Amino acid sequence: ECPAAHPSGVSARLRARGLKAYRALRCEGVARIDFRLDPKNEPFCLEVNTVPGMTETSLVHKAAAAVGMSYEDLVREIVTAAENSPAHRARSAH
Repeated sequence: ECPAAHPSGVSARLRARGLKAYRALRCEGVARIDFRLDPKNEPFCLEVNTVPGMTETSLVHKAAAAVGMSYEDLVREIVTAAENSPAHRARSAH
């Protein structure tokens, strides 16, 4: 299920910790941050995947669909973000 069903308050902590990890690692574009919950529903980060898959069984497009974004809009958003990234702008300036 995507997004997974969680007890009250857990989803907000997952989002906050995911965003914190994304920013701390200076990720750009799409990243998938995997968490597990301990027996007390406290999240811990397993990994940060900066190149998540885009196949039929991958979670990125399922997460996008869960917030009302089509696959085409997701791809457009990824391309736009890449074109506007500092790394792309630096390469384009030379």
